[in-house]
Amino acid sequence: AVLESVLEANCIFLGRAQLEALAKQKTRIAMERLREENPVAPDALALLSRLQGRCKLGLASSGSRGAVEQFVETNRLRAVFVSVLCGPDVANAKPDPEIYRRSFEVLTAPPSRSLVIEDSVAGVRAAKAAGAVVCGIPNTTTGQDLLASGADRVIARLEDLCSL
Repeated sequence: AVLESVLEANCIFLGRAQLEALAKQKTRIAMERLREENPVAPDALALLSRLQGRCKLGLASSGSRGAVEQFVETNRLRAVFVSVLCGPDVANAKPDPEIYRRSFEVLTAPPSRSLVIEDSVAGVRAAKAAGAVVCGIPNTTTGQDLLASGADRVIARLEDLCSL
């Protein structure tokens, strides 16, 4: 759904077979990169361990199930997250708030008392539409773009969360 949305937003319309082939190729490349590069931020694992004892954590990714599972397993995060949702778990991709609404349900957390960390405009918009407080972290998008899309705050690094 995400791939199709991105292509359509750029006026690229493919048949179902072409979309499926492209999605498989994208997933294969993503899995290879996860195995080879493991793009987790250096301070992320220690931070997640610290936060795990203080609050319920969820992962809401637009990625494929295979890529998300690979990420969780590679980084030994299964016990850290109470909820792990990915692209195939929802009918509508970000910026639709569905993935966050479902996450809050699983976490039994009121959205207004939930903090979402996002690195994309679509993700910020989805989390805000779901009613969450959103902290942007520039990665593939600038801090200015994250603020312009509705982030309540932008931090430079994950460890900056500890000073909020």
